[in-house]
Amino acid sequence: MQSCPEIVAGIKSLECVDKVLTEKPNELKIFARGQGSVDNIIDVVRSNGGKIDMIRNVEPSLEDVFLKITGRKAEEKTIRGNNEGRRRPWSGGFHIGRR
Repeated sequence: MQSCPEIVAGIKSLECVDKVLTEKPNELKIFARGQGSVDNIIDVVRSNGGKIDMIRNVEPSLEDVFLKITGRKAEEKTIRGNNEGRRRPWSGGFHIGRR
């Protein structure tokens, strides 16, 4: 796809578009949602004289969804004061204690 400021601005103005990244001079990474979003983006590109060479639809991974909801990676641990909030990693098996 050939990108130009008018195309990028037009895509950003669409209600279905959350974010547009220009990673390479002739490549855009567009974060959009909803039915018809791809059609709307294609219409903006074509109406501004742009050419699309390839479109790839990428679904978010489970890690992406977790990060979006919690704001942190799954591996991050919460440690608060002394040992509160700290958990030991599970090493397999079970621990049975006496009362």
